[in-house]
Amino acid sequence: MTERTVYAENEEIRYVAEKKKIRNIYLRVRSDGTVYVTAPYRVSGEFLDAFVKERIGFIRSARDRIQKEKEKNILLQPLRDGDVF
Repeated sequence: MTERTVYAENEEIRYVAEKKKIRNIYLRVRSDGTVYVTAPYRVSGEFLDAFVKERIGFIRSARDRIQKEKEKNILLQPLRDGDVF
């Protein structure tokens, strides 16, 4: 596994790339907002960078969705003295 960084639309995107014995490229945005890409051994790092850049819209929308879910879930928010739920 290697950590890579790409710059797309004035935004830095860091992602973890893992090469496996598979046929397709998979991009996941995990629940903590990190981007994880798995790819076949034959795919170059430059191709993966371009792949991530192409999917900047998907990454942003997934991160926004994750953030909204975290804000909605009251149990994940820190409690203060006197809070009632």
